[in-house]
Amino acid sequence: MGSKQAVFKYLHNTSWIFFEKLFRLLIGLFVGIYVARYLGPENFGILNYSVSFIALTTVFSSIAYRGVIVREVITDKINYDKILFAAFMLNSAGLMFSILLTLSVNFFVNSGGAAYSVVLFILISIVFQPFMVISYFFQANHRLKYVAISSVVGVTIAGMYRIYLIYMEADLEMFAITYVIEGFFTTLLLIYIYINKKYSTHVNVNVNVNFKYLKKIFNDSYPLVISGVFVTIFLKIDQVMIKELSNFTEVGNYVAAVKISNVWTIFPVALSASLFPIVIRAYKKSTTFFYTRLASIYYVFIMLGLFATFFTYFYSSELILLLFGNEYVDAIPILRIHSLSIVLIFLMFITANYLVLKNEKKLILKTDIVTAISNVILNMFLIPKYGAYGASIATLISYALKLFLVFSYKRNKKLLLIMTSPRLLKVIKWKMMIRTNS
Repeated sequence: MGSKQAVFKYLHNTSWIFFEKLFRLLIGLFVGIYVARYLGPENFGILNYSVSFIALTTVFSSIAYRGVIVREVITDKINYDKILFAAFMLNSAGLMFSILLTLSVNFFVNSGGAAYSVVLFILISIVFQPFMVISYFFQANHRLKYVAISSVVGVTIAGMYRIYLIYMEADLEMFAITYVIEGFFTTLLLIYIYINKKYSTHVNVNVNVNFKYLKKIFNDSYPLVISGVFVTIFLKIDQVMIKELSNFTEVGNYVAAVKISNVWTIFPVALSASLFPIVIRAYKKSTTFFYTRLASIYYVFIMLGLFATFFTYFYSSELILLLFGNEYVDAIPILRIHSLSIVLIFLMFITANYLVLKNEKKLILKTDIVTAISNVILNMFLIPKYGAYGASIATLISYALKLFLVFSYKRNKKLLLIMTSPRLLKVIKWKMMIRTNS
């Protein structure tokens, strides 16, 4: 009974996060489409360039890594107030550094340009970052529904305000303020729930900084934060480089294509969350059983990834013109190339879970560094000649390189063998037999 309750609790928490991610993705897509149509490729490019610019210059705003704080709160529940306060102080220090860095870089890079004021408005939204340690507490105590509800409320209010701005024919800067509104209401609701549910009654308002926790959290977090820096570079640098090496209109077209491709990521996110516990149990049972299960899961991810890739590739014209309009016709070839990355992204999700299970932290960091650097180098050569189309080629090559590095690693060659072995072919044949007989 206890195990069933534990499974139910896990699924209940997972369902809330899945709902939040799905809701955020759909709101971001549909409201984003209206915003993109209203602003046009150039202004839409300025807005999204500014978001990516902030993401890159504020990578150190969360020095206390989420997973580390969750672990510490779970293992030391008596002193959770000291742990949360230490995390809050570390993130506050990171916030101050990030603000100074952003202001300096923005002045030298964007001063006098169209994005300068937009970056400043969006920068305000990160002042709420240190308070997100409350969400770490909720995660450690299996109360993810509070995190999901707060996020959904913030996204909804910001989305409704964006639609109102379109109706009022507002300026670009007003859309930048919506990021501040989202952060404000999300944080406000988190704090309200934390106080209202009396989780704060144990907290001593006069608590002093505990340097033992500060040191431990920092030492455990910084390798993961560094890895996160390179992941952010890989995900966001293309939009910044497109602007620097081309123009804002190209950024707008690129973002329109990426938004459509990213819709499919909800499936690997959901499947990874639900199937990863199955993989863990199989891993504990036996090696043979583990790799048999893994082969089945790879089959599911490959089939879904190929379907998403082919569908997006062959219907790219219809998708762009239907959703974004004729102004974004130049995004069609960009989407075609970017769609080829979808199946690779599906494979990366399950492969990332495998690497976490095998505790391959060093390999994860190395591949993140290599792919981030390679993406930057490829962008430098391809964007000046091909614009956003070149950035999509760089992304495709970088994803393929990341998988190649993982599969070529001597301890992970079984992953490549799984996808070409009789075991996987047997799984595929078994699936086909079921379809034939049904």
